[in-house]
Amino acid sequence: VAGRSGGRAIRAAGYKFVVRYLSDGGPSLPGKLLTPAEADDLRAHGIEIVSNWETTASWMLGGYQAGVRAAQRALAQVLRCGGRRDRPIYFSADWDATPQQQAAIDDCLRGCASIIGAENVGIYGGYWPVKRALDNGTARWAWQTAAWSGSNREPRMNMFQRIGYVIVGGVQCDVNE
Repeated sequence: VAGRSGGRAIRAAGYKFVVRYLSDGGPSLPGKLLTPAEADDLRAHGIEIVSNWETTASWMLGGYQAGVRAAQRALAQVLRCGGRRDRPIYFSADWDATPQQQAAIDDCLRGCASIIGAENVGIYGGYWPVKRALDNGTARWAWQTAAWSGSNREPRMNMFQRIGYVIVGGVQCDVNE
């Protein structure tokens, strides 16, 4: 959930990628910010890095301008950590978003696309906001969490976050496939 396992421990545990945050997330997400040193360590051990932006759970309700600000900051952190402009960044809708909130989420994702390109916009969330964003064309990449998904699985998703944790290098970590 928070902390740095290190590339060696991640590789030894048999994992091939990590999802790391591009924002400090404030006091609720300590230790999740990807740093240049960590990115170098992960790459040195053959671990791929998936980029995610989140500050508060419902930050996406800020609409288009929230998306612009998030994507600007996210891209700057990706580049600071040796990443590339042509890779997806996932933006988190980390709550059980309602259909009435989808317009703001879609506007936020459009704001993200104005900075990083529509082809690089991803969404993290439960089944319904992920499905709606893919249906609406506001996200091209999808990382679905089992939370808020019931038994639904979006067939177009790129990653799935399971319920539960593993310990890697002494750090409690979410499990994604």
